[in-house]
Amino acid sequence: MDVDPYTVKVEQPDLLDLRETRTGRFEFLTSVWNAAEALTSPDYETRCWGLDRLVEYDAIRQSPLIAFLIAAQLTEADLALRSRFVSALADVLGPTSPDQPVSEAVQNHLCGYLGGMRTRQVFSLLQVVEVNASAEPKVARLLKYCSYAGEHLADILADRQMPLPLRKLAAQFIGRIGYVDAIPALERLINRIETRNNGRFIVADGSSPESDESSLVPLMQNALAALRSP
Repeated sequence: MDVDPYTVKVEQPDLLDLRETRTGRFEFLTSVWNAAEALTSPDYETRCWGLDRLVEYDAIRQSPLIAFLIAAQLTEADLALRSRFVSALADVLGPTSPDQPVSEAVQNHLCGYLGGMRTRQVFSLLQVVEVNASAEPKVARLLKYCSYAGEHLADILADRQMPLPLRKLAAQFIGRIGYVDAIPALERLINRIETRNNGRFIVADGSSPESDESSLVPLMQNALAALRSP
């Protein structure tokens, strides 16, 4: 049977899916749209303004589209602003209260995006913790939604070109979150480092320089113990 495309009515989803406001829906959606658009600006202050407005409007909890746009900023160039994006997302995925509900669509979109994170995004999250240790719980909350993060963290940990502080954080998060699939990588790296260190010259006080990756071994051993514990 032929179908006349001009007579078929397809209901379009409300991409913003925001609640009504006293200022009027059209005016409010325009304000939200302008704030979302600001996130793509090359100007740092404009991007900050956009995030401030979206948080103020509580748009991240209500709109799958806005939640996705915020998640896409996890590789933001400025670390201070990136930390704020992390915080905004973690707050949405954290415990909720009746007066601040999170739509099911928002949760599904965020889980889908975070579940597909790759090494670049995971590396960006580690950088946030490196410059802001208080962000560790919120970064952990985001990483828990990515079942492949263990592999990405193991890749970062094993890469000798990566900064040592970030490799240490990778080891800590593997143990903290419980990525058991990283156990073989941890065992191989421990063996590699210990084999390389056999017969190496030790300084007079028995310590090793901070740049020596042997300092990773205790962290990896702690991670292995956590992963193997019942």
